[in-house]
Amino acid sequence: MIEGSTAPATPQPPQRGGRYVERMTEQLKAQLAQARRWAWPLPQRATSDALLARLRLIERLLWVALILLGAYVVWSVWLTERHPPVIASHSPAVGPESSAAQSPNPEGDRLKELSEYREALALRNPFALSARSSGGRSDEEVKNKLTQLTGVLSVVGINRGASPEALIEHSEEKRTYFVKVGDQINGLTVRAIDQRGVVVSYEGEEIVLK
Repeated sequence: MIEGSTAPATPQPPQRGGRYVERMTEQLKAQLAQARRWAWPLPQRATSDALLARLRLIERLLWVALILLGAYVVWSVWLTERHPPVIASHSPAVGPESSAAQSPNPEGDRLKELSEYREALALRNPFALSARSSGGRSDEEVKNKLTQLTGVLSVVGINRGASPEALIEHSEEKRTYFVKVGDQINGLTVRAIDQRGVVVSYEGEEIVLK
């Protein structure tokens, strides 16, 4: 060979051992990739199975709670229908005697007012007075009736003002009345209120209440 000249390099034959190693390496990589593909879904599948089991457990618990709630509602409705609640009343208890005492008697009051009105008209009507004196009660009966009517009345106080008034208590009715001249009380007519007391009259007979 001449010095300074370049000669083409002679290619060397490939070695069989190197190709075999490369082929084995590629096969190993392929097997690893395939194994990785098969092994990778396993954790996901296990996780999904565990989650599904938990969801089923929660669903069962919810069903149990729903059944218990329905049973409680049905029991409450049944108990309410059998034993309705009692509402306490704040009004005082009224017995038969107190109710009879408190209940008004409009018929009796109306008759009483009518009789008093008739007596007042009779006292102011001279024709009725003459007819009663001719065929009415005797003086003794009138006096007895007057004593009976005034026996339950007592004067509590007298106001001697421009228009005198008297405070009279009815012992049977347990009530107190303010009266003035011309008023009616217990079938009696108030004729005068002065220093003597309260002058009342019944069918022409007069008496002084003190």
